[in-house]
Amino acid sequence: DLKKDLKLSLDQFYNLSIFSVRLENISDTLNNYSIVSEYKVKKIFPSVIKIELSKTKILAYFFEDNQKTYIGENGKKIVKISKVLDELPLIIGDVDIEKFLNLKRILIQSGFKLDDFNKFYFFKSNRWDLVYKDNLKIKLPEKNLNTSINLFKQIIENQNISDLNIIDLRIKNKFILL
Repeated sequence: DLKKDLKLSLDQFYNLSIFSVRLENISDTLNNYSIVSEYKVKKIFPSVIKIELSKTKILAYFFEDNQKTYIGENGKKIVKISKVLDELPLIIGDVDIEKFLNLKRILIQSGFKLDDFNKFYFFKSNRWDLVYKDNLKIKLPEKNLNTSINLFKQIIENQNISDLNIIDLRIKNKFILL
């Protein structure tokens, strides 16, 4: 449980004088928790240290060394979480968190939600394949992600996609529907 773990970690500061506790030391302790996205630490004299923190939002998961690893919106890998999350998309391939967060940003700007997708495949060639609702695979190019994702948005808004299995957007200014 996160609360218990945090309490145990912060207990080292409990019986110390407020004057001898350095806020940087508390910050260092809190930075060890990848699930924590933001925190504020404040001394309230004569004897209180107030800590406010918020958890990061879990975006997706992948497997690293046969262990389920989550990606937080704060860009950190999270191995241990208190509640099992089943509805998250899976990332397959060598996960680059920065590239995933960039893809997420572009998808959100284009009006998608991450849970519109079941899986994200990342290839060594620096390109993504996405599995959209109902297992429709979207093959994205290495570059021009904004343009390709906007084109994908137009296709699904203007075409019956129920018969499609693949939308290939890897060739610039063209798309292939299969």
